[in-house]
Order: sequence, then C-alpha cells, then structure tokens
Amino acid sequence: MTAPARDQRTPEIRYQDPRRGRVWTPYAIDDIAFATLHGAADVAREVDALISPDLATGRLIADAEAGRTLAFVLHTQTINSNNTGQGMALAREATRRLVRRYGKRLVWCTPSELCADAHATAPT
Repeated sequence: MTAPARDQRTPEIRYQDPRRGRVWTPYAIDDIAFATLHGAADVAREVDALISPDLATGRLIADAEAGRTLAFVLHTQTINSNNTGQGMALAREATRRLVRRYGKRLVWCTPSELCADAHATAPT
C-alpha cells in the first residue's frame, strides 16, 4: 500500500487490467489481531487500542465515527495464536464492545455482501 493511502486510510487501486478489472487494496487490510500471532500478547491492551473500555476512543471508534466501513480481517493463524486462542479472545471482546456502543446500528455481513454493496453504490 502506498504511504498516502495508508496515511489517509482510503482504498486504492493496486492493479488494473481492462480485460480483468481492478484489484483494490482496502485501507484496513491489516489483521487486527496480528499482535497475538505468537500467543504472547497483552490481549487487554490490544483490545483497548481498538476500543477503549469506556467505548469512547480507539482505532475502530475513530474509523466508525469518520464514516469508514469496519472490516475485521483475521487470519487462521492469528485467531489460533499458537494454540492460545488470544486472537479469538481479542475478536470476541472487540465485537462485544462494538455491539455495546453501536447496538442495532451495526450491519453484519459476509465479505461478498460487502463487495456487492460497494459495487452497487460505486459511482459509475
């Protein structure tokens, strides 16, 4: 990802071919649980960086309040976290806090549903 896109946290086209279409890199392609990969993370600290215990601040809150789509990207290795389950614990707590803050305003969907919605609402 280029520095301007990363700094602005906006999507960018990484590859374009008239015959095949475009490949986009979303701003939040990073795995939110990456720090847990080796099973030695401070899960509470990592979750607090995403959403504070009082639900007022954090990376996910800042992105949501800026109108950005929140997409959790998790890899099997980080969910498992070297057989400690730290990644899953992080994802569960972050999700619990999101639900507490936003309630029914959250829309849960699959990646294909998210892409279909983005395609349907994209400017032509």
